[in-house]
Amino acid sequence: MAETAPPPTEGGFTLLEVLVVVLIIGIVLGIAVISLPSDDDETLRREATRLDTLLDIASEDAIVGNHEIALEIRPHGYRFLVEDDKTWRPIEKAPLQPRVLPDEIRLEVRVDGVRLRLTSEEGDEVGRLYILSSGEMTPFELTLSRQDGSQAYRIVTEIDGRHRLEAVGP
Repeated sequence: MAETAPPPTEGGFTLLEVLVVVLIIGIVLGIAVISLPSDDDETLRREATRLDTLLDIASEDAIVGNHEIALEIRPHGYRFLVEDDKTWRPIEKAPLQPRVLPDEIRLEVRVDGVRLRLTSEEGDEVGRLYILSSGEMTPFELTLSRQDGSQAYRIVTEIDGRHRLEAVGP
């Protein structure tokens, strides 16, 4: 008698194998989504980087233009001012125009370890940091953080005008 070959097997996957693959893909995607920064985290990082860069621009402007500039920190934003005939006027021209930060970002400023008030009476210079035509600037620490305190960035300046941006852990 001739031997017969075993019947051919079907080449598909079982339902159980397909479900296991779908489960693994779901777990990997879940981990990837959790590890991605949220839009709020990206907004905070972008605003901190922007302000750090604007400090460079303002410092160069003060040196080249031979005038004094102030950074005025407000509860929900900041603006740059230029001294003009012994009075301070806001700079309205890009890139140093006034900025309002998103509601989820909180600002805190410390000069010599003392926290500055960010609300002031008209004409009061509380919350102003100076960038001089000599290249010097008020040494300060400016912290931008999320309202919930989960993430923060700090800009630290030195009197000689050097500054650095650093991430602050929760």
